[in-house]
Amino acid sequence: MKKLILFVISFASFTSVITAQDTVYLKREARKRIVTDRPPQTLFVDLGGPGIAYSANYDTRFYNQTDGLGGRIGIGYNFGGNVHTTTIPIGINYLAGNYKRGHFFEAGFNETLILANFDKSYYDYDTGIFSTDNSGHQTLLLTSFIFGYRSQPITGGFCFRTGIMPYLIQNKSNLSIYLSFGFNF
Repeated sequence: MKKLILFVISFASFTSVITAQDTVYLKREARKRIVTDRPPQTLFVDLGGPGIAYSANYDTRFYNQTDGLGGRIGIGYNFGGNVHTTTIPIGINYLAGNYKRGHFFEAGFNETLILANFDKSYYDYDTGIFSTDNSGHQTLLLTSFIFGYRSQPITGGFCFRTGIMPYLIQNKSNLSIYLSFGFNF
C-alpha cells in the first residue's frame, strides 16, 4: 500500500510540473472541430482497465484537434498475494462528442502484455494465470475494448475517464470497469 501511495504522489507531482510547462492553445474552430497548435496529450492513472489493477498511462491525439483518433501506452504493477504482475497496455482510441465543452464518448482497442511472477503455486480463475512451481513466471496477452465517457478540457486541466471494458485472455472473456484521473495538456 505504501508503494501505491508513493506512486500516486510521484505521479501527481510529475504531472503538475508538466502541465505548468506547456498548454494546448486553440488555433481556430473548423468544421465542428477544435484545431490546436499541437496534438493534445494526457497523463492519467487507471484503476482497472487495460492495465488490470493500477497503471500510469500517456495518451495523445494523432492530429492537432481535441477529438478524433489517438493512442495510449502505459505501465502497471500489481502485487497481490502469490503473484506479482507487470502490465504494459498499448492501444488506440477514438474520441467523439461535445468538442466545445470537452465531454467525449471514448471507444478503443487495447493489447496488454502481462508479465507474471509467482512466489508459489497459484491459479487465478479470472485471468487464467497458472503456476504449479514454487516459483516461476508466465507471459500473457490480454485483448480488450473500452467504451466510456471522458471529460477532457479543451485547453488543458483535470481529466476524468470511466467506462466498461470487455476483454479476452487465454480464450476466456470477461467484463470489467475502469476509472481514471489525470491531467490533459
